[in-house]
Amino acid sequence: MPLTVGWDDPERSIILVWGDDSWTSDDWHAALEQMVVLARSTARPVDFIYGSTPGTVFPRQGSVSLFQSALGVMPENSGIHVIVSDKAFARAIMTMVIKAEGENMRSSFHLAPSLAEARALIRRHRLESGRAYLQ
Repeated sequence: MPLTVGWDDPERSIILVWGDDSWTSDDWHAALEQMVVLARSTARPVDFIYGSTPGTVFPRQGSVSLFQSALGVMPENSGIHVIVSDKAFARAIMTMVIKAEGENMRSSFHLAPSLAEARALIRRHRLESGRAYLQ
């Protein structure tokens, strides 16, 4: 499958969505269903990381509506969404989603240049917001 969805941590609090090769809007909707099922399988807050291997091809037309479709079905325990990218296109998509959905979405969407930095950003956000999980 061109988009894989799974838990990124043993605590089941981060869902990682990762693209390989090329994917379509149909692939996105199938992955979205998996994200929602995973998020609803726990009562704790769940954060999301989206990324892809270099060279992955994805639908550029309609990218904003793909993210908007995700926002419309996310369960209440959804936390922040981190896009792993240092590309201007990702920043533009994020800006358009925030404009379309309202300024209150700004605190929900973040960019990180690497998967490691995305994980670190989530840890910092949890500490700052009091959502840190102590094991």
